[in-house]
Amino acid sequence: MLDSKIILTTNELVAALLLCRYEKAAEDIINDQQLIQDEKDIEPFSIQAENLLKQRGYWADDTESNLQKGLENLIHLLIQSKRKVRCIHRKKVMIIHYIQKDELIVQEIENQNHCFSILRSRELFLEMLKMFYHSYIDKKPEHEIFEMDEGSFDEFHEVEAAVIKRMAEDPETHPTISQFSFDFLANNQELDNISFVESDYIQNQ
Repeated sequence: MLDSKIILTTNELVAALLLCRYEKAAEDIINDQQLIQDEKDIEPFSIQAENLLKQRGYWADDTESNLQKGLENLIHLLIQSKRKVRCIHRKKVMIIHYIQKDELIVQEIENQNHCFSILRSRELFLEMLKMFYHSYIDKKPEHEIFEMDEGSFDEFHEVEAAVIKRMAEDPETHPTISQFSFDFLANNQELDNISFVESDYIQNQ
């Protein structure tokens, strides 16, 4: 089991997945992040990532994967986890991997670095969510909740910032929509979100 935090770059995570023979999971990250542009780059990429793992003390000659036992266990747990919660806040991503009752792996991603830790309490999970979004879930909303259809939602992302600002400042605009517009601009016209994901890499390998 994971006893302390493990920090990996995206390249190191891919190398660790490959060493544990989870090619499909590694391939998904490579394609999503466009880490390798040409087949001839695969071998240099692997060698460089493995060298980095050695430098950081994650290498071991006495395991099947050649990874230090704690990291090897982490990779297996990540792949075995089928239920995940993905949280996005600006440029930061947090993925919660469900392992078993009251036991979760927290993966925090920022600037191509992945920080993994174990969480053994659902109460701590709630506190972590509050900290991640810099909010207080028990605080009452200051404005009414409003609905936006899918077409309007898509169009809102394409509107120029100056237009949204004028709408937000217009006294005729409903206060709730006005506040949403200001917050949307302050968040670089991006929406924070939480999504629930199910995956089965073991079956797909």
